[in-house]
Amino acid sequence: MSRTDPQMKIRIPDDLKEAVETAAAGAGRTLNAEVVQRLTATFAVDGDVAALASQVEMLTAQRDDAYRAVRALQGTQEALAQLTLAVADLAALSKAAGAKSTISSARAVANALLAPLSASGGPSVDAATSPAPRKREPRTA
Repeated sequence: MSRTDPQMKIRIPDDLKEAVETAAAGAGRTLNAEVVQRLTATFAVDGDVAALASQVEMLTAQRDDAYRAVRALQGTQEALAQLTLAVADLAALSKAAGAKSTISSARAVANALLAPLSASGGPSVDAATSPAPRKREPRTA
């Protein structure tokens, strides 16, 4: 700062003036330098707050987009599960009618649809349409 910088007279409460004088003495600055330092710092913080507010707004929008995408995927997953059950029902009906090629085709389609779900522990057509394992009778000699 130079002596040619503009001057300004202000009124401040006595306790605030004493706090600024104490801070100036502790930092090794003049009273004027302490006031300038603190005012400059507040304007820098204002800029930081504006930048942070902008980042919060952007992150909030990204979070909202992610929530919408998750909800859409959940809806798709539910629709695939319903479709898979319908295909499994079709396979069971075809099997009852004796149409072996239809069963294998329906099972292949259903398993292809369910591949992403069954990888995460979801339903499987083979599990839904496979017959229960037969119990073995003990052999008698």
